Amino acid sequence: MAVAQLKSLRTSALARMIALVRATRESIDLGGRSITEGISVASLSLDRPVVSRTRTGIAAWAWTAGTTAAYSIASLVLFHGVLGDLDDRAPLNGSGDVAQMAWFQSWTAWAIAHVHDPFVSYAINAPHGVNLMWNTAMPLAGAVMAPITLAFGPLTTVNVLFILGPITTALTARWWLGRHVESELARSVGGAVVGFGPFVAAHLGGHLNFTVLTLVPVLLRLSEDVCGVLHGAGFRRFCSGSRLPVRHCCRRKCCSSSSAAPS
Repeated sequence: MAVAQLKSLRTSALARMIALVRATRESIDLGGRSITEGISVASLSLDRPVVSRTRTGIAAWAWTAGTTAAYSIASLVLFHGVLGDLDDRAPLNGSGDVAQMAWFQSWTAWAIAHVHDPFVSYAINAPHGVNLMWNTAMPLAGAVMAPITLAFGPLTTVNVLFILGPITTALTARWWLGRHVESELARSVGGAVVGFGPFVAAHLGGHLNFTVLTLVPVLLRLSEDVCGVLHGAGFRRFCSGSRLPVRHCCRRKCCSSSSAAPS
């Protein structure tokens, strides 16, 4: 029985792959000429929305380097007040939320160095302790920055994160937009809007957890990868929910509202 089911699954998967190849041959058009030959299953992008790539080589690297430099300069200008004295100055004079963020970074580094649980601390609210997962402790950032914290102090770590946050967020946003936008300029401007836009700018004074949003565009891209392996109605629902035109989500027959969802 199990063998029969396995054979049935293999047959169904093969049938879907063949149908996908045929659909792609019919739907992709380059310069008025349909691609009718030279397509193999291995050459198809099944896992994500497709934007044709015209940017290659030196030009793409030049844009990336230039954009990175522009983002870096913008962030350094914003935080010029702490440059040269990273371990003694901070936004809001190191008080309020900035002091709390510095403590979180200090605790995470100390816990890792002493093999303690970084998610629970008995250093505050003794003797009961505090579950730091209820707070904006940013343990991942604390773990990554632990060497800097241990070597130069938590205030240095907080300043470095405030400076790097908008830069890395803008860069990952630009990387994500590259899947949907052909223009290098548009990608760069879009990345700047995400990394330095009103939402991030409003929190640059002390809310580190709303400044270092580097993983948000990465998660968006991963969600699209998940979308890319779905079929039929489920894929169409995702495309509709993401507010993206179906033609930008994929070029598969399953995304066409007039086609039947595969069984």
